[in-house]
Amino acid sequence: MSSKKTAYIVNHTHWDREWRYPIWETQLMLVKFMDELIEALESGKCASFLLDGQVIPVLDYLELRPEMRTRLEALVAEGRLLVGPWYLLPDEYPVDGEALVRNLLWGNRLARKLGNVFKVGYTSFGWGQTAQLPQIYAGFGIDTAMIGKRVSRERAPVSEFIWQAPDGTSLLTTRFGQLGRQNFYLKMHMPALFGVDLETSEWDYDWSKGGLAYHRSDRKEMEQDHFILGTSDRWHEEMVTPERIQELWETTDESVMDNHRLMMNGCDYAAFQKMLPDLVSLVSEKDAAGDREWRQASMLEFAEAMKQNIDRSKLATVEGELRDGPAVAVTGNALSTRLHLKSLNKKAQNMLIRLAEPLAVLAAMQGNPFPHHFIKKGWEYLMQAHSHDSINGVTQDKTADDTQYRLNQVIDISRTISNQAMQDLVQDIDMDGFDDKDVLLAVFNPLPYPCRKVVEAWVNMPKPDSYSYLIPPSDGLMVYDAQNRPVDTQWEGFEEEAYPVAELHSRAFPYYCHRHRLFFDSGEIPAGGYKVFRAGEIEHDRIGSAAWTDSRSRTGSILKSPRVMDNGNIRITMNANGTFDLTDRKLGKTFPGLNYYEDRGETGDYWANKRPMFDRVCNSLGCSAKIWAEESGPLQATLVSEIKLPLPDRCIAPQQRRADNETDLVIRTAVTLRAGDDQVEVNVEFENRHQDHCLRVLFPTDLAGATHADAGGHFTVDSRPVRPLGPIPGSEWPDMATLPHNNFVDVGDGQTGMAFLNDCL
Repeated sequence: MSSKKTAYIVNHTHWDREWRYPIWETQLMLVKFMDELIEALESGKCASFLLDGQVIPVLDYLELRPEMRTRLEALVAEGRLLVGPWYLLPDEYPVDGEALVRNLLWGNRLARKLGNVFKVGYTSFGWGQTAQLPQIYAGFGIDTAMIGKRVSRERAPVSEFIWQAPDGTSLLTTRFGQLGRQNFYLKMHMPALFGVDLETSEWDYDWSKGGLAYHRSDRKEMEQDHFILGTSDRWHEEMVTPERIQELWETTDESVMDNHRLMMNGCDYAAFQKMLPDLVSLVSEKDAAGDREWRQASMLEFAEAMKQNIDRSKLATVEGELRDGPAVAVTGNALSTRLHLKSLNKKAQNMLIRLAEPLAVLAAMQGNPFPHHFIKKGWEYLMQAHSHDSINGVTQDKTADDTQYRLNQVIDISRTISNQAMQDLVQDIDMDGFDDKDVLLAVFNPLPYPCRKVVEAWVNMPKPDSYSYLIPPSDGLMVYDAQNRPVDTQWEGFEEEAYPVAELHSRAFPYYCHRHRLFFDSGEIPAGGYKVFRAGEIEHDRIGSAAWTDSRSRTGSILKSPRVMDNGNIRITMNANGTFDLTDRKLGKTFPGLNYYEDRGETGDYWANKRPMFDRVCNSLGCSAKIWAEESGPLQATLVSEIKLPLPDRCIAPQQRRADNETDLVIRTAVTLRAGDDQVEVNVEFENRHQDHCLRVLFPTDLAGATHADAGGHFTVDSRPVRPLGPIPGSEWPDMATLPHNNFVDVGDGQTGMAFLNDCL
């Protein structure tokens, strides 16, 4: 290693696209910030600037200031303005693994178009890092990562470590030092600019010394920030002392590199300070060490210094995900903030990734046009909803509403693409084996593996002729396969409807019909394939062994009694308090008392839970449930329970307790069992009219020997202790039990287990 000591002052910002302020207010700040930055880079006052590891601030800026493109592209091409590798910085856990890959794919492509890509895995903000990120980064030619929040000192005793993904891919990684991505900014820049120490009460705003400030005082804006008008025009040299300089250097003492230290000069929404060269000169002049060089540097220079001066063989290897506790350190509880956004995001992702794109590709393989522009627009809306603050909803209501709007656009675009693709595919299906009067059902499987489902369908049958009363039509419908064989069908009745029948070049035709609701067994549908069925009258003399129902009779029912469902694999018994017992015949085991509700007080914020000191924890085990059956037949049955859980209507935060006044929380739980399935579907509905509370549902498994839970991750399965370990041996962090999962979580003891498959979070 070189004996010369270098402090790499890396100018950067953490630019949330919309967090503290809604999108357009942030864009106004962005234009001012970028205008100043371009001038500073061109003049040489700013040697290099890292734009937070993402491209979208540049794209947003150029949309508003297109005349600046040539100047900006020159700075990117020269490597003075570092953009990418991300399109925008996502929060990793609430989004799909495919969305992370597309985000990096877009980021790399767009950064290259601007002139250059910052080839470092930069997620310094982090709310925890997903286990497969080293492998994902490696796929984009990235071999160095800079991460924040959080890997513990127990796993990584020094700042640098080898981060290894489940597949064995490893990256040279740093978790920064004290004060993270803002050590120079907080320890030196801010005190020198304002003459006060951030770590004391002097940092509190003093109205008499703060200069001219602006604040809206009307009802709609009274909660918004104050804004200082004008900028400090000098450094407070008295704050630049040898002692402070040494303290700043020591913020990076956890690094294995004695002679190369990273000094991060930036913070949330921090613009470049045009007087910075003078501050760097002051620090160099007053540094008592004598053997240190303080200079502005590119983050790429420091990344190269890491690779050249670190002996990887001497570093600890850290495997898997980086989200060591406590919850506050990784804002882990934000996983449950504004759950409606997470639910909507899951639906949007499924519709775009697993429905619209596959169907569009299949249709294109048949010679139909591929909807490039619509697919691109869908992904643009989706990824712009994935910014780490936006997707978690830890923002103002306006930003949460904007995120919801974007996700709804993804859903609408995906529905449009899917419909067009299926229309294209239907036109290519050979219908020669059917009569022109037949009503046909095409069932598509866009997934990359075969599947068999009990399909719910709403079938519009032509309204019977007015003279058909002479020969009464069959009561109900049957579904027949392409070989005209009846398949198991559960008919649920019909209603009269009228539809417009549209055509691009014509006025709509009226269609008067009977809309039937039914369930039928699809049989196995091949991966990326389809099957065609015919809907027709029940022909009782040729049904054979197929299951069926009409309004007068049926071949059987999964509903065995008013509170019991059984499909041969699973037996469900509803209990008087609204819970249910599940018997798995293959395991020969019954899990009793599943699906009860627990509610406690909550006085925390967007990021972290906080229980009131004098909490009152309520559960539904003592409730009396109203229970009824909905659809029932040989293919599907549903039992519904409704409970009224009396809860305190709010918390009294100053007294650290829940209020005395109670209001009923009505919770409706629908439990559905289908023929042939070895799983049960549970859907929950309630209207939240309570404040300051945390509601959860509990499934006691009685698996005393279970030590770990396995959860779906990004292209992997994350295995985690069922009791998250605490700061010292024998302790645990209860709130770290709020853990992320993609699609499923499974807990077992080696002999028996239970899995929860989630299609809405």
